[in-house]
Amino acid sequence: MDVVEAPAPPAPLVVDTSMDATPTKATRSLTPSVSSPRNDIATTSGRTPVRLLNFSRKPQQAKQPHDAPVSTMLRARGVKLSPRLRSPHPSPTAVIASDADVRWKKRARTSSKSLDPSVPKKSKAAAIALTFPARLKAKGKMSTAIDAAVRTFQHDKHKSTGYFHAPSGHVVVARTQGTRAYMEDEHVVQKQVFEDSSASVFGVFDGHNGGWAAEYAASRLVELVSSHDGLHAIAALYAPLDGAAADPPLLQDADRARVYDGLIEVFTALDDEIVAQTVAAKRRDGTTGLVVYVMGGVVFVANVGDTRAVRGTWSAADDGVVAARVSVDHKPTLEAEQARVVAAGGQVIFSGCWRVAHEAIGLRLAVSRSFGDHPLKVQLPPSVSAPLLSAVPSVRHFAIDRDAAADFVVLASDGLWDRVDDDDAVHVVQGALVQAAASEGGLKDHLKAAANALVLTALERKSYDNITVLVVVLQPPGRPGSASP
Repeated sequence: MDVVEAPAPPAPLVVDTSMDATPTKATRSLTPSVSSPRNDIATTSGRTPVRLLNFSRKPQQAKQPHDAPVSTMLRARGVKLSPRLRSPHPSPTAVIASDADVRWKKRARTSSKSLDPSVPKKSKAAAIALTFPARLKAKGKMSTAIDAAVRTFQHDKHKSTGYFHAPSGHVVVARTQGTRAYMEDEHVVQKQVFEDSSASVFGVFDGHNGGWAAEYAASRLVELVSSHDGLHAIAALYAPLDGAAADPPLLQDADRARVYDGLIEVFTALDDEIVAQTVAAKRRDGTTGLVVYVMGGVVFVANVGDTRAVRGTWSAADDGVVAARVSVDHKPTLEAEQARVVAAGGQVIFSGCWRVAHEAIGLRLAVSRSFGDHPLKVQLPPSVSAPLLSAVPSVRHFAIDRDAAADFVVLASDGLWDRVDDDDAVHVVQGALVQAAASEGGLKDHLKAAANALVLTALERKSYDNITVLVVVLQPPGRPGSASP
């Protein structure tokens, strides 16, 4: 009979009472209680053990002590990494790093020279510029727009450039829309304002917030001047049509003041009409204005805004030309303009440029005087005691220099003057007059070439605004033209 031995009883549990009875935190076992493919630790020969993480399709290598967090993430995503020394340009006193002392960097998409420590790195400025590709792309697009504007003007300059011969002199106008999607500049060339006088009117208007105000001002200016009785009477006296070849009488101070008052009345009447119509139409159009009124041997210049007139006097004695600004750029930065705006309850703030503003008005303007722009003139908040913008022009006058080789005026919108200074403009016109005097062609062609050169120069110097240039070569009464058209 076989004897079956019973299994040995389990050994009794022995408790070591010599140990500290204070409870301690149990050590968590790394072995999972339930075996599954997601929790098993893969043991592959020749590789560091990896854990298959939940929601992960690829095994992630355990973080090594020498790895940086970014390089670990890149390696986990399958990005190839290459070693690079920690200090490519060590100082003479620095300790040379060992082969093991490396940082893992993302492989650069350049030539092998980028890994050569002897090649100096690019400057920080260049690296920062490359981190803004959208900005560089925008500059490229704007440069392309400038190139397109230049090509368009060169192709259409025969259409956008005009010549006029008035009793007061020779007139050339050149204009371009530039990179803008619309044209807001307008100009006026009225060779004869009154039936019985040789007085002429020329003007440039630079619109903003729409082109309606500039269009209206250009179409209405001549009517307001010709219908002004005071201006008509003085023009018939000092610039008679039948006596244009004779020397005009000397302008008296009282009559000069009447011309000043007449031009101011024309400007304020024009502004009242524009404001009334824009309020009724719920528009916010506005425009600057520059008017040159030639009456006999005297030239009057009236303007609001930053449309500028520059006089050039070509001396016959030393063959030099002198530039003189005969208008006022009405900017909020002018001390008198700023004082007037602040006294009325407004503000002068910087928003891209210095602007006239008020916290309760949604319109901010970069000029302190203009036509239109009714939000800053009518229906103002109680804290404003007077219109923040003015339509009263600055008026100046000068007599045509009969002893000069040439006396001329360059009228232009700020699209030109933002890129071309006064001296450059008058030297360009003088060069055209010199060529015409040398019998190298008619005055007409040279003046048109000078106006076109001014427009092209402004475009090539990155003027993004509409540009209008008007050149008036003044002819003193009693002197025939120095060159044929």
